[in-house]
Amino acid sequence: MFYFNPENDLALANFNPFYTPPASAWKMANDLAILPMWYAGDGSTIIAEDRYNRDFLDRIKEVFSLDVSLISFSDLSSFSRENVIPWGWNPSLRKKLIDAGMDVASLPSLDELERIREYSSRQNAVRLLTDLQAEHPFFCGESHYFTEINDVLKFLSSDNGDKVLKMPFSGSGKGLVWIKGGITDKQQDWCKRVINNQGGVVAEPVFDKVQDFAMEFRIDDGRVHFTSYSLFHSTLDNPEHVHPLSGQNPVI
Repeated sequence: MFYFNPENDLALANFNPFYTPPASAWKMANDLAILPMWYAGDGSTIIAEDRYNRDFLDRIKEVFSLDVSLISFSDLSSFSRENVIPWGWNPSLRKKLIDAGMDVASLPSLDELERIREYSSRQNAVRLLTDLQAEHPFFCGESHYFTEINDVLKFLSSDNGDKVLKMPFSGSGKGLVWIKGGITDKQQDWCKRVINNQGGVVAEPVFDKVQDFAMEFRIDDGRVHFTSYSLFHSTLDNPEHVHPLSGQNPVI
């Protein structure tokens, strides 16, 4: 059973089973509840409320060959031992599934959620970049994790280049603040809130990049499998840029 919960990064940052996401995150979750239909395999089930999504799914299935069905939270107790595959795991989702009747044994433990939180933080990416550069000099980039605002301000004043500040936990392109020249009072207040709420902030220089892309992986029973590349560009990108690996023009 697949479940789309785009508020996962915020819930991981809060790490409270009673966490309530902001209205914007709730709206995204409701609007895109059946997004897993595009990546779930044939015969899969998506956890979403019927009254909002049934008609839309039926219309989509008239056009595309999709063999997926819906199940609401109120019916989960009848499938209490089924495997749930969410967008991401966090304590509030775990509690929500337990309250809906799912067997605790079929869900990640609190210790496992702690490890997921550690791996999901950008702080872990900062450490990983340092380790990769120590082993392989062709890895480039610079990333720092600061827990004090004065350390952030010192980094920002180190040279005249633009910088970017990042929440340790955020997703979908959110949680980024671009520092063009000097930091503003509003941006400094944002930075203080992030340090207070998430324990720190990631700071990086802005590089003259050629292309944005990501590598997607899947983990099954402790084994990591490469799935695909995620290649994209925005209206700010140069349409003449090419894929850095294939040499082909990106597909939009």
